[in-house]
Amino acid sequence: MKVVEPQEPKSHGDVSGEATPQFPLIPPPPAPQTPVNAHIPPPAPQQIPPQAHQHPQMPNPPQGYPVSPAPVPQVPVLPQPQATYPEQPVQHSYPVQQAHPQAYAQDAYAPAPPHMPPLPPAPPRNPAAVAYIRAIFSPRGFATLGWIAGAVFAAGLLSALCLLGSLNAAGEGVGGALSLDFGGLLSALFVLLGGSFGGGLVVDGNVDAGFVSASAAAALSIFPLGALAAVAAAVALITKLRMRSEMPPAPSTLTELARAAIEGAAVALIMTMITGFASFGGGVSDFIGVRIHARPAMVFFVLLALITVTLFLARESRRRLQLAQAEGRWARVIREAGRALAVQGTIFGVLALVAIVIVAVKAESFGAFFALLPLLGNVAAAGAALGHFGGITLGSSLGIGQLGMAWDLMGGLSIVLFVVALLSLVMTAGVVGLRRPRTGRLEWNRVWQMPIVVFGVWCLLSLGLVGISLSGSASSFGGLFGFGSVGLSWSTPFLMGLAAGATSIAAEYVPLLAYRMNPALLRAFGGKQTINVWLYGVEPAGYVAAPALSPFPDPAQPHVVTAPSAASVSEQPVLQPPVHGAPAAETPQFQDPMVQNPMAASPQAGGLAPIHPPAPMSKKGKTGLIVTLSVVGMLVVLGGGLAVTVNLLNQERDPAAQVREYLDALAAGNADRAGELVDPGIKTGDRELLTNETLASAQQLIEVVDVETTERSDYGATVLATYSLDGERFEYTFTLESGPKEMVFLDSWKLSQPLLVEASLQSDSLDVLTVGASDVSLDGDDTYGMNYQRTVYLYPGVYEITAPETEFIGTSTEEFRAIPSFEYGNASAQTVRITSTPSEAFEKEVLSQVQKRITQCVEIPTNMDKVCPSITRDKDLAELKVVSQAKDFESISLDSFRGAEAVIAVRSNPTSYNKDPELRESTLRVRGDIEIVDGKPEIKDISIDTGWW
Repeated sequence: MKVVEPQEPKSHGDVSGEATPQFPLIPPPPAPQTPVNAHIPPPAPQQIPPQAHQHPQMPNPPQGYPVSPAPVPQVPVLPQPQATYPEQPVQHSYPVQQAHPQAYAQDAYAPAPPHMPPLPPAPPRNPAAVAYIRAIFSPRGFATLGWIAGAVFAAGLLSALCLLGSLNAAGEGVGGALSLDFGGLLSALFVLLGGSFGGGLVVDGNVDAGFVSASAAAALSIFPLGALAAVAAAVALITKLRMRSEMPPAPSTLTELARAAIEGAAVALIMTMITGFASFGGGVSDFIGVRIHARPAMVFFVLLALITVTLFLARESRRRLQLAQAEGRWARVIREAGRALAVQGTIFGVLALVAIVIVAVKAESFGAFFALLPLLGNVAAAGAALGHFGGITLGSSLGIGQLGMAWDLMGGLSIVLFVVALLSLVMTAGVVGLRRPRTGRLEWNRVWQMPIVVFGVWCLLSLGLVGISLSGSASSFGGLFGFGSVGLSWSTPFLMGLAAGATSIAAEYVPLLAYRMNPALLRAFGGKQTINVWLYGVEPAGYVAAPALSPFPDPAQPHVVTAPSAASVSEQPVLQPPVHGAPAAETPQFQDPMVQNPMAASPQAGGLAPIHPPAPMSKKGKTGLIVTLSVVGMLVVLGGGLAVTVNLLNQERDPAAQVREYLDALAAGNADRAGELVDPGIKTGDRELLTNETLASAQQLIEVVDVETTERSDYGATVLATYSLDGERFEYTFTLESGPKEMVFLDSWKLSQPLLVEASLQSDSLDVLTVGASDVSLDGDDTYGMNYQRTVYLYPGVYEITAPETEFIGTSTEEFRAIPSFEYGNASAQTVRITSTPSEAFEKEVLSQVQKRITQCVEIPTNMDKVCPSITRDKDLAELKVVSQAKDFESISLDSFRGAEAVIAVRSNPTSYNKDPELRESTLRVRGDIEIVDGKPEIKDISIDTGWW
């Protein structure tokens, strides 16, 4: 039975209530004389309460919405058969002009017929949607837009302040690095605000030194999920607060999405104008300039997508609740996936916050804490991925490589991630399962959808929302380009999807198992009303399936309401569009008597049939389950305790301890122990100076200052050692390899990098040198005048290098500082050259040999030697003698000499022609080489020069 409300005739498209011209219509034909249902007695009139025509849940629409006339109570009548009549053309009240030209000519001067009045404008196709969209530009709509923009700006500003504070706390803030004034710091704040909105950072640099110029650019892309989550939370909060006093809900989902997109675009455009055109920087030096700014396009599109989705989801659920519309097909799935991700994000977010605090305390820097706060979501997502056996990848221009899994990056502490991941799976299963209708069996038709949505979300996160990427380019004489990124591995979405599938299946059993063990355990998964709904089968408030009723009725359609029966009219209100113009009423909350008293409702009373709560577990079954869970829990606790204990023990087995033991042996002069700890890795013949005798004879040895592990993984470690030598400090980096496990779990480290110094010993004349207390034989080598040379290896220290003392040779003494300034094998050998000088005895010995040689030239038969002067090489001589011997040297060294002047004289035998020959004198000088034979100098390769030269 229907009640038809009569309405005043209105023209088509009249939505304002104003009178419009009416055209005369052909009157309808008369009704049949005899009603078809005349034999049926008329029923008694039913009284419909006035409130049945009003919808208590619908607030008043704003001004400008279509208004229907107030309903007039009518007595319901039986439906009458309606006859169908053919449509007739509209009859106008003025004559119609004939089209014949002759008739037109005769009536040319006749009075013109009256003009037809203009037709009213065509109404919009969906007046309710148009009115809803127009309300955005009303004062109330602008106020909502302002609140949303303010919330977005406040959330982003908080993140930007954290980033700016971290730079200043690090001691190299933007103000100090680029000498920014207050205006520059304000620009830097706006740039970091754009980075907090996902715009990243772009650094443009240029070098102009006159003769050379170059430019470079680097772009940092990162989506700070912590800052973006804060923006989404602020927008959702403002939206829910404003919905209490806003217009009625949108007439359709598409209209709601359109409004969210318009408001999202407006706010994104405002934030882009604030942040996209700010930049800061300046001249780092006289030749280098740097400018830093965000990317406006990224700011706009990121905020557009984020705000649009947040506004739509916040309003759409309330719209369906107010209109009592049934949920969409995937609404439950999306809601379950959202709950699963929220629970997972909350648990790993708390863990990430604890990790950030630990990192900041360990680094003794508040800057690290503030810098990582906007990235809290990224850290939480990375932790969740690692806890589900995902990985972190490192990509670059050269390729993509695996940075590591949880056990690679965290070692024994990775067990914490796995335990937290397991707890989050159980918690998520309870939260999701408690909100599913209880059936007592596995419902496959509602299990498979949630993992698909979770898989899609993690695909987006793995494609770059979690990671960090850096790209750069430079141009000068040529072009250079490169990029690098850190993100989630390709397997992470699949692993998270599998985990979501396991969670969805577990959601069918976890609430039931928790209830049967102890009903109080359900409070960990939901509130009292949610628990009652799961126990007794009552649908949650606002999700009652009912026909969709629009709050914006079409004025051209009759207002039809289905009359309820007399038995139920007093118990069930009839959902009906509200009476526009009436005071707005708050939406009443759904109250079902079964929530308070589940067994009080009955189908005959108009309620839903209750279901009985699950039977409690038997005492024997509960005892067995408790024992099983206790054993599993104890195993987990023992495993976790064992992992923590092993981790603590492994922390004590620091790689730095092995490096310190090695350095302590060198500092004590114990070369043998150092060789046992670290094999020198050189040939046995080259180890003659790596002995206790040599190391103990050093003038000074190293002193260990500090040894610290800088990097550590399951594959190796890096240790930085600081030591001093002769009052000067030095640093050296050791690389250790992971050794075999001791007692199955304990780490061991292998130091295979010795602390050696390569030295090249050279001598100009001696083939034996002394290093400390050890003699070293050199190899003959005349290359580049080195004479004797050899490469040796020493432990760090200060050594005295000289040559053995002899009667004829004096040598220099050199102090050699053996300092490993570079890593072993990458530095060239340090050179030590020992020079020798002839002693006085050496000169006397050489001078004696020179004088002897001169004397031999005036004695027979040696006067005929080729080295002697030609004046003495004569057999017909009466006299040969040395007038004056060489008393000194013009020059002398260890390998050559040039003697001073000597004079000899000869007299020929008398002949018939010369009875008394004269004594002839000749001046000469002896020169030659010197060779050390058996420790004594010997001259060789001598030559005697006569005359003037």
